[in-house]
Amino acid sequence: MLEDGVLEQIIEQYIQSSAVWCFDSVADMKSATNLVNGSYARTLGYYSANDGGESIYKITNTQSQTEHQETLNSGLYATLIVKDSVNIKQLGAYGDGNHNDTNAFKTFANSNIKTLIIPSGTYLLNDIVDLEKTLSGNNKMKNPV
Repeated sequence: MLEDGVLEQIIEQYIQSSAVWCFDSVADMKSATNLVNGSYARTLGYYSANDGGESIYKITNTQSQTEHQETLNSGLYATLIVKDSVNIKQLGAYGDGNHNDTNAFKTFANSNIKTLIIPSGTYLLNDIVDLEKTLSGNNKMKNPV
């Protein structure tokens, strides 16, 4: 088994499917070539490490209509693993008053995410985002001090 390379293949498949691959940003994760269906990825930030957007994703070959996903360059999808809440920065908001954060808020409004945390900052929205429908159910927003 060792001589014919079968053990190496088994180990490689196990590592690719069971390891959590770590990336500085979502862009780094999107361009990765080592992610396979069933593996996991962790980002240290959305745009860069420590920007507040750190997340864990499950890699899948199936696109979801209800869960937040990032499309990888390989054609796979990274599904955001949501526990109790999501920080708006995990959805791509900057909160710096210079970058357009509209898409991050629209992503929340169109998702099944129950609780949104909005850290202090200035969020620039260039379009109307209807959160009334979103907040009429069990969803809520939190603004930590």
